[in-house]
Amino acid sequence: MSDPPPPPQVSPDGKFYWDGERWVPMQGQSPPPSAAPLQAPQAAPRSRNVGCVTHTTCLTLVGIFAAVAVVLLIAGVCSSIASHH
Repeated sequence: MSDPPPPPQVSPDGKFYWDGERWVPMQGQSPPPSAAPLQAPQAAPRSRNVGCVTHTTCLTLVGIFAAVAVVLLIAGVCSSIASHH
């Protein structure tokens, strides 16, 4: 049993179809129901994984680590200043 022929290739604006040799104007404004316009496949959005942790989670953890480091640095400077007085 053979597969059915693919639907005709329709121009992105939906006004022409390819007959194998040339672009032919469509009858009316909308393409026939079996002739869907060809579109580039859309890639599904994916999160970037680093091991088992997503990229966003890594950035969040780095931000938290940086914030804690700044707080500890400020606390150390303040205690150093207080001990000299």
